[in-house]
Amino acid sequence: MPDEAAKQNPLERKLSSAGRRRLENLARGLFPDGVDAYAGSDEASVQQTKDLLENGIEILFSAQFSNPEFHAKVDVVRQKPDGSLELFLIKGAKTLKPEYTDEAAYRCMAVEACGFTVSAATVIHLGSDEPWNGEPLNPATFFRCTDITAKAVARTGELRDRAIALTTLKTITLYPEPSGTWPHVDPAHHKECPECEFMGHCQTRWPDDLLQTSFLSGRTTKSLNELGVTRLSEIEASSGLEGRDASLFDSYLRGEPIRCEKLDDALATIEYPAFMVDFEAVNPAIPLIPGMRSYETFPFQWSCHRLENPPFPGAPETSEDGHFEFLWRESSDPRPAFVTTLLDLLGSQGSFVHWHSYEITQLKGLVAAGIPHAQELLDRVLLSNIDLGRLLTKHYFDARMTSTSIKSVLKAISNDVRYSDLAIGNGSLAMNIYERIYRGEVIGEDRERDIAYLLEYCKLDTWAMVLTLRAMLPR
Repeated sequence: MPDEAAKQNPLERKLSSAGRRRLENLARGLFPDGVDAYAGSDEASVQQTKDLLENGIEILFSAQFSNPEFHAKVDVVRQKPDGSLELFLIKGAKTLKPEYTDEAAYRCMAVEACGFTVSAATVIHLGSDEPWNGEPLNPATFFRCTDITAKAVARTGELRDRAIALTTLKTITLYPEPSGTWPHVDPAHHKECPECEFMGHCQTRWPDDLLQTSFLSGRTTKSLNELGVTRLSEIEASSGLEGRDASLFDSYLRGEPIRCEKLDDALATIEYPAFMVDFEAVNPAIPLIPGMRSYETFPFQWSCHRLENPPFPGAPETSEDGHFEFLWRESSDPRPAFVTTLLDLLGSQGSFVHWHSYEITQLKGLVAAGIPHAQELLDRVLLSNIDLGRLLTKHYFDARMTSTSIKSVLKAISNDVRYSDLAIGNGSLAMNIYERIYRGEVIGEDRERDIAYLLEYCKLDTWAMVLTLRAMLPR
């Protein structure tokens, strides 16, 4: 994969790998006699894999195979008495995803290109949906093994041609023309481009006004592409844009945001003091709390900016003003304290302002889980519940916002405050960091640093809401 295709920061790559290692280590319990083939580098691991197989080792972990055309890493390899190999892929999903077949097919193809015979391909994935009882997990009941050999074999021919084509893609120097031969094609004209591992390579060569990266909805973009329109500069008045897309395109032409006539009435429904609130939650594959299932979500952190009055433009507020926060730092259930601390802060008056429906969904989940005072908290929130993200979607149109996510909105309205300046830039990374804190995988100064990262990230979410509200107010 080209370097351009992996744009994660080093911390994100490290934590993503840590989460996968937890799952792999648990799944390895299915093969108690397995030997790790990793030898410190890809080249050394390829040789180590070859040596172990030649010495008759039955089970290999993290095996690697390579030849001039292909390179493949296989989670588990089992060598059968006849010398053929069974390949195992470890996945964290509860159900098989279509892409697993292609992943298995590629590995089968690469391993056989190295002179081995593949007799089977199996996916190891989550199989149990029972609540965790707090005891050490049993891999035999936690995982399920599904044979996908026939499906993988059926895909190898097409994948061979595709793999060879993709490896030539990095030679491209200009934005590909629509008439190009796949994979050298305009992303607007090929359905597989958004999922292509070489996307990062092409993306740096896209025009600034490509529809795929603009403010237009996916449905509108698809309709325009079918008419041969791939760039904003090609859209004509007769293109038939409607609703929010039409308003955003008008903003694009004017070069400034557009405030709907109903926006002021909508903003007038906010009762002060207003509480701008954001939650962070985690949904681990391997449960953290007894009684919870794989991927069951629970919140562990909140941030709140309390506004006594509307934050009109020019107000001398900073992100420290009126800020409150909660982060559970122990390796125990955070939900009771999460509820009581937020309930105490909100009191009985003022609007609970959030971004889209995530916070309400989490509160309803706490009620369903029977967390003490969760129903009281939800009732308090629903007394004056303002979805600021929804207000923006319906009444405020800024073509610089490529979506209505708070991150996209902040990028459009502020040049001084950016998520890219933080160690944590997205919720997935926040979840990974919290999970390693909870599991005790990080201690001392590193633990305190991670805690600071989480507090900083969640705080920016609610400060971004304050800045968004300020941008939406009349000037």
